[in-house]
Amino acid sequence: MSSSSSDENDEIEERLDDIIEDFIDEIYDDIVEAELIPQRTRSYTERHREGGQHQLSNDYFNDDHSIYSIQTFRCRFHKNKGLFIRIVDGLEQFFPFFQQRKDATGRWGLTALQKCTAAIRLLAYGNSADTVDEYVRLGESTALPCLHHFTDGIIQLFGDEYLRRPTAEDLQRLLDMGEKRGFPGMVGSIDCMHWEWKNCPTAWKGQTKTRTILPTISSMILRTMRRMRQMLTKLCRTGFRSIRSITIRKEILKLHETQKIKAKKFLKDFQGKLTLSYEGMISASARDYTCLTAHFIDDNFNVRSWILGFTTGASIPLDDIYVYHFRKAVQDLEVEDKVSTILLPNRAGFDEKNVDAISKCMDSPVSVVYCCADLFRLMINDLYIEFSWSLYEDLRMLVGWGRLSSTNWNVRLYHLQQAVGMQKEDAFSKDEVYDDYDKPSDEEWVKIRTFCRLAGVVYKVAEEIFEGGYSTTNVYFHLLAELKVMLREEVDSGGDGYYFLEKGEKVLKMFDKYWDDMFLVLATASVLDPRFKMKYVDFYCSKSDEGSKAVSVLEYLRNVYARYAANDIFRKPIYPVDYEEEDADDEEEEEDKEENKPDAYEDFVLFKEYLKFEGGRSREFQESELDSYLKEPVMEWNKDFKALEWWKEESQKYPILSRVARDILSIPISRATSYDAYVSEIREPPGYVLSMDAKAANAMVCGRSWLSLIPI
Repeated sequence: MSSSSSDENDEIEERLDDIIEDFIDEIYDDIVEAELIPQRTRSYTERHREGGQHQLSNDYFNDDHSIYSIQTFRCRFHKNKGLFIRIVDGLEQFFPFFQQRKDATGRWGLTALQKCTAAIRLLAYGNSADTVDEYVRLGESTALPCLHHFTDGIIQLFGDEYLRRPTAEDLQRLLDMGEKRGFPGMVGSIDCMHWEWKNCPTAWKGQTKTRTILPTISSMILRTMRRMRQMLTKLCRTGFRSIRSITIRKEILKLHETQKIKAKKFLKDFQGKLTLSYEGMISASARDYTCLTAHFIDDNFNVRSWILGFTTGASIPLDDIYVYHFRKAVQDLEVEDKVSTILLPNRAGFDEKNVDAISKCMDSPVSVVYCCADLFRLMINDLYIEFSWSLYEDLRMLVGWGRLSSTNWNVRLYHLQQAVGMQKEDAFSKDEVYDDYDKPSDEEWVKIRTFCRLAGVVYKVAEEIFEGGYSTTNVYFHLLAELKVMLREEVDSGGDGYYFLEKGEKVLKMFDKYWDDMFLVLATASVLDPRFKMKYVDFYCSKSDEGSKAVSVLEYLRNVYARYAANDIFRKPIYPVDYEEEDADDEEEEEDKEENKPDAYEDFVLFKEYLKFEGGRSREFQESELDSYLKEPVMEWNKDFKALEWWKEESQKYPILSRVARDILSIPISRATSYDAYVSEIREPPGYVLSMDAKAANAMVCGRSWLSLIPI
């Protein structure tokens, strides 16, 4: 029995050994077979992510030596640098996804800056996820989660503040602001197509202070509809299958060539002089444009601005980048003998060499004037340059003005003046609600007050110039003279010690250089204002160390008058011409603007003193139109006086001098007007040209500006 049981156990053990051996052999065979099969591994690309972070920092975030300017940053990131850094810091602090960590090998991963840059580029340009790989070193599979976490994080971090429903106080503030701007009972803005200022993306505070509808909109639409009707009639005959973008482009270019022939003939027959102004623009995609505009006063004594060229600098050699646009414009329109003045921005690129090269494009020497709005922008930027982003952010939280920043320096001034007013009333100490907020230091308050005092003086004059409805040069001399006096009084008052004096003297130095360069042109235009004639120039020079300049101004005007008098054509009066019915609309527009003009003259001490000035001896000159004009008494002061209307009415009495006045008063002293003059950065081009090629964009922009005098 026992022997039988032992045999069974041995048999079972043998059987188990066989099963185990078979199992081991099977596993071994599988392993050997697997080793013979090529293994598919995960694709890996060594992107050198550290290099992406290094390049990103050098391009935009190296405070001292960034390759690209803050203007370029704003265009490419669609926001200012301070706001973007605030977003990056917030996401990195509260969301683990954006926190840089080490991997299993101990190597650092992507930074929050790289991830946020990838997300913002996808949002800004609407590109696919793989387009950020080469720059920030971040693949498609990582870019998509970055975009998702970025948008979700923004909502969680800032939603309570920026996505909340407006409170009663918010609504009342918006209603008060709308009523002040001329839109009572309105919380939002009216469609910007119909209103004067077209830069609505930067116009957070509003667009106009007037209720004036652009007169060219309706007439332009009618002309465009007429042309499109002809085009559609033709297309209907051939079938709508032929309607393509290339057809529309062809029609635009064809229309432009037709208009160009008419424009060339008009300018050839025109007996006045032109001023050419240069303006550089940059789009959100960092594509640069150059707009060259001709300014003149037509035979009806209406101010006109024609765009002669709207081009990109993509294919222009760098050493010819400034001169090229002038040369091409004057040659295309054949106006080499018509240009008397060029208006340039205040930038280093227009040195003496380039200005001389531009002058050689014309048949006769040209005068050079510089943009007044640029001067104000540079003065304000110099006052603001030492403000850190964190300081401005602290003030925003304290005062609660809503948006982080504005591209208009007048809005920035308004914000800081609010802060100074509250600090003066000790509001931040009295109310415990401010206890948890960061507040500026005493040194920073000195900088803020300095900015408000000096920038406030500049704004008081800028408001009269840019928002007063003036379109001619005659008003600049006495207003800028007032600014010079007010700045000097502020500096002499001492302000907040050394910092204030240092900044004040620097701003005055910038202004004095501009004043010296522009004195002759501005003073001559002032003489051609019958409210002033030579009296204001004599008065100003008698109160300063510039007494000899009055004689130079009169001598310059006599020489200009003599050149005109030597031309038989200029001895004939200027006769009005019927251009378009829209001139009547222009008159109605000007009348509507009158009631909304600013009036800061009550604060102008120098000008009040001038009104009491009785003048010196009358001079005896050989009688001429100029002598006769100067001998007559000046007109009684009227702030709303229109110089062009006066010269139009007196053109029969002063046929030669009225032509001199027309050409000198047509010189624009600022490229930008209205609220555009307060923009602290380079302006963006019109949105409708961004999707066009250079030739079509030039045709559209130039053609639209010619419509006022050349119908389709």
